[in-house]
Amino acid sequence: MTFMFFGATEDATDPKTKKFFAIMLVSIGLGIFLGIMALSYHFISFRYYRKTNRMRRMKKVPAYFLVCAILSHIYFLLISTTFLAGGIFGFMDIKNSEAFVFYLITLFIFAYAIGSLIETGILKKRIRQYEKDVFLRDEIDTIGVSES
Repeated sequence: MTFMFFGATEDATDPKTKKFFAIMLVSIGLGIFLGIMALSYHFISFRYYRKTNRMRRMKKVPAYFLVCAILSHIYFLLISTTFLAGGIFGFMDIKNSEAFVFYLITLFIFAYAIGSLIETGILKKRIRQYEKDVFLRDEIDTIGVSES
């Protein structure tokens, strides 16, 4: 994506070029924003990865972090799919060594996006199960306790 962005600087006065720059800047900005939000989601939810969690209430992970993480992975999946399709259908000459390296990086980004989507789904299930377990333990602990 950045190769195309920096390669189109020959005629910056052309309206099509200006439109292309605007689209690329918005696309890159969106990718950076969603990537930062996904990273924040993983930092916040890191405590749920431990197998030896004490059964205590933890602060809930805000839903917008989860949504941004999923959107980030979908964004990278769509971008990488677009470039992979360009290589598969012959729009990109992957016989060139520079294009082949770019193609391999794009393949890695595609695998990362698929793996991250699966990992985010598994983590969401783990958080939901942990919250159920903590709630159940709290309910069991309050049985027999008289409330005044």
